[in-house]
Amino acid sequence: MRSILIATLLCYYIAILGCVKTATTDIKEADSKATLNTKQDSKTHSKSNSNEMDSKNSINKNDKNTQSNTESNATQDTSTKSKLKDTREKLDAKSDSKPKTTKNLYSPQTKNELKALVDNNTIKLGDIDTSAITDMSALFKNSMRRDFSGIESWNVKNVTNMYAMFDHAKYFNHDISKWNVENVTNMDFMFADAMRFNQDISRWNVAKVESMNNMFARAKAFNQPLESWNVANVRYMNAMFFEAESFNQSLNKWDTRNVESMREMFYGAKSFNGALESLNVANVINMNAMFAFATSFNQNINAWNVSKVKYMENMFENAISFNQPLNSWNVGRVESMFAMFKNAKEFNQPLESWSVSKVREMRSMFEGALKFNQSLNTWNVSHVTSMSAMFKNAKEFNQPLNKWNLADVWNTSEMFRNATSFNQELRFWSMHNVRYMDRMFESATSFNQDLDYWEMNAKSKIDMFKDSGMEKLPKWYK
Repeated sequence: MRSILIATLLCYYIAILGCVKTATTDIKEADSKATLNTKQDSKTHSKSNSNEMDSKNSINKNDKNTQSNTESNATQDTSTKSKLKDTREKLDAKSDSKPKTTKNLYSPQTKNELKALVDNNTIKLGDIDTSAITDMSALFKNSMRRDFSGIESWNVKNVTNMYAMFDHAKYFNHDISKWNVENVTNMDFMFADAMRFNQDISRWNVAKVESMNNMFARAKAFNQPLESWNVANVRYMNAMFFEAESFNQSLNKWDTRNVESMREMFYGAKSFNGALESLNVANVINMNAMFAFATSFNQNINAWNVSKVKYMENMFENAISFNQPLNSWNVGRVESMFAMFKNAKEFNQPLESWSVSKVREMRSMFEGALKFNQSLNTWNVSHVTSMSAMFKNAKEFNQPLNKWNLADVWNTSEMFRNATSFNQELRFWSMHNVRYMDRMFESATSFNQDLDYWEMNAKSKIDMFKDSGMEKLPKWYK
């Protein structure tokens, strides 16, 4: 029986169920042996009557032994089952003490740890627990990863910085619409050059974001509605849609009251023609190149309060469709209008009401504005220092400018070059501070005015009247 017990215990470690079955089989074998002994004793009793009492005594003895053995086996079987139960409970307890399997296999605690994981293309993004991460800046910058599955389930609730997160992520175009970005403050360059990205993120809570510079710059496929965003805390929108050539959505409901700079905001956004007339731009200081090369843009923005704007350089340069009134604008603080309407070939709106007394830079302001022909004679240009190429290639322009005070101007090079219609009196202009007059009237084929009274201190006058309409050159011109 000892061997049976040992065998039983060994069987348990192999298979608990097999062990129990073995124990049961051993009990049956013991019962079978007892029955066989009884039959043999019965045969002996029938053959020898003289030994009948001895045989009976022997049989009774054997029966008692068999009964005793059976009872012993049953007791031992019960003990074995009890031990097996105890062992099973101990094993179960040990099993419960082990770490439970979770959905996420990786739990990075720092940005560097997370960066190492996402740079490994064999690791699935859905296996990463990002709940401890606060900084995801440049996480996928220049990434060549193609499989972004699982990223939609990332916990980004604690993230505050998403600067350049998908910058130049060539293949990224995954649904992240359900992300909780409520604590993010910086989204600069977030999707810059993510050329395939075009997912709906209209439900994002961006209420804490302060900066969206270049957020969709050169995101050439992106064209999703964003008008529902709360951008009330955003201060910087520089180049936000820079060369986002597919984007054409209304942003008219945006609360932009705190925005200070919109420099190059729609530069090169060649499809954009969304309504903007209701935007509050009262705190904007910089509008340089805001609509430059936005070749489709032609919306009425005359109601804008631009009273704090200082810079309007290149604002409508190459905005070849734009031709909307701007006469209501208060440009009293603007210091530079360099190339403001350069190559805006459709623009021809009155601007004489503008107060330009603080403007110092008017270079190329109407260069290539093929249709512009509006009066500007009342402008106070006394602080302007450069007018080079101001009306260059403005082929329709022919308005009087005789009231202008050029006392601070030092450069008039190419000012009327190829302005083929211009022929206005300029004899009383104060030119004593002008140093450069190169090609000032070159190819101004209609110009033929008396300029003998100009006080000349110019250092350079190269080809000043080349191919112009001048029949008699000024006496000071050599």
